This record gives sequence, C-alpha cells and structure tokens, in this order.
Amino acid sequence: MLSLQVIQVAILIYAILVASGGFLGFMRTGSRISVITGVIFAILLLTFLLLTLNPDLRFIAILLSAIITLLLTIFFGFRYVKTRKPMPGLAMVIVGLVMLVILVLDLIGRTSTPTS
Repeated sequence: MLSLQVIQVAILIYAILVASGGFLGFMRTGSRISVITGVIFAILLLTFLLLTLNPDLRFIAILLSAIITLLLTIFFGFRYVKTRKPMPGLAMVIVGLVMLVILVLDLIGRTSTPTS
C-alpha cells in the first residue's frame, strides 16, 4: 500500500492537469465543452481527494478516483487514435495510465491488508 500522501498528491496533480487541459482546450479552440468537462472532472477528483481524509471513506474515494481516471484515459485514448495528435490525447493517456497504476496498487494493498 502506498502512503496516503502519495495518493493525495497524485490525485491533486491529476485534477490540476485535467482542469488545465480543459482551459487550454477552450483557449486554443474555443471549446466550451472542454472547459466545462475539465472543471467538472477536476471538481470530482478534488472531492474524492477530500474524502480520502476520512478513513471510513478512503477506499471508496480512491476507487472513484480510479474510475474517473479510467474513463478519462479511455476517452483520450480514443481521441488520440482518431486524431493521431500527441497533445492532448497521448499525453493524457500516459498520465492516466500512471495514475491508474498508482491508484490500483493502493486499492490492491488496501484490500489485501487484514483488518483487526
């Protein structure tokens, strides 16, 4: 199991990247949907980050973070396959995969740890 601080920092960084990507998409192409979805997903991730502070909700918060990350990784994977542009598609896929590894390793560690 990874330290809680590592998980929290990873979620925070990912939330910032998601929100920044939404704003960047808006500034570059005028895409309102990019900024709206970027902010919504960032708020969800930050909410889950706050929920990790509660030991009773920690597992579900990390699980929900992993689900959001998986959805975004799949979306950006399809986007990359469609456009073949490394930004933002490929970059977000790579970041998403790193996040998924971190989150899934932590979830596995939490489920395999015996409780007293």
